[in-house]
Amino acid sequence: MIVKVFSKHSLKEDTDLMDIAYWNGKTPKERWSAVQSLREQFYGRNERVERVISMRKLRQSPEDALPLDEFRRKYPVDQGFK
Repeated sequence: MIVKVFSKHSLKEDTDLMDIAYWNGKTPKERWSAVQSLREQFYGRNERVERVISMRKLRQSPEDALPLDEFRRKYPVDQGFK
């Protein structure tokens, strides 16, 4: 069953956490269905999904990377993204 949901927000308001909460409340099957629906709208209805792999060169070698504890201190994880 499709339920109509509407909420009005100011453009100045940050709605990322509300989006995360909304999608975390959905089952993996519901999230996949939403992705499939958007894919069909963009690419048209076809059965196959194109696979794309891209490789990128690292700007630094792994040996030059920050130690994990220093990295976590410098780039703390946002509590909204678990």
